[in-house]
Amino acid sequence: MSAPATRAGSVSAGALRRLLEDPIGHGYTKAAHDAPRSPWQRAVAGLAVVAMVAVPLWAAKDLRSARSGEGANAALREQVQGDLAVQGALEEQIAELNAEILASQSVLLPEDGAAGAGATTLGIHVGTVPVTGPGIVVTLDDSSAGTASERLQDFDLQVLVNALWASGAEAVAVDGQRLAPSTAIRNAGEAVLVNLTPLSPPYVVEAIGDPTDLQVRLARTRAAGHLAVLRDTYGITVAIDTADSLVLGAAPSRGVQFAEILGEEPDETIS
Repeated sequence: MSAPATRAGSVSAGALRRLLEDPIGHGYTKAAHDAPRSPWQRAVAGLAVVAMVAVPLWAAKDLRSARSGEGANAALREQVQGDLAVQGALEEQIAELNAEILASQSVLLPEDGAAGAGATTLGIHVGTVPVTGPGIVVTLDDSSAGTASERLQDFDLQVLVNALWASGAEAVAVDGQRLAPSTAIRNAGEAVLVNLTPLSPPYVVEAIGDPTDLQVRLARTRAAGHLAVLRDTYGITVAIDTADSLVLGAAPSRGVQFAEILGEEPDETIS
């Protein structure tokens, strides 16, 4: 009487153990053997597995690209390049129109007259007339390290340009960009804008005037100490050379918006 009871208890314990060890597969084992999958069912299942694996990978890749800004940066670079091309075409058009203005001015205002001479002198001072003459060339280049503190900033060029004006320069240009009274030198990211044109190092600053006087007077300004700090502390390359003949083009024209002719009605402004 005791043997059957013991056997029945052993069978129940084994079934309970299998159920605990494999609670899901145990119930489907018989069905899997009785109804095998057809080839098309296996193919569908395989495609589903591939999709379940591939979709998260694609999503992660797109998310990583979005976080790194690769797509946005590429689009921004393309837009900037297109805008620079448009700016270059407009600057060429401005240069052609300035040449026409000068030609008409020479006809209407003879050079030997007081009005013609005054217009030419004024054009030189405001940068609307191309000029040539002797002067000095100051070349500034970033150090090889390339950290933020070792790159030239707009302030560095401002200090140098102001010192050149104070030293008697008659005309100044930075990387070919002629400086006018309305010219701004400012940072834009890692670039420096002059006349709204982005420039990159090395920066070549040309100043027309007596080469000897310019060098002597420049050495007495605060810019000399500033250049020494850039060279000795930050590794900036500073080179000053003389030139027998410099050619500086005209600056982009900027319309006057607030000036009024004396004696005229307030609403009659020059634009």
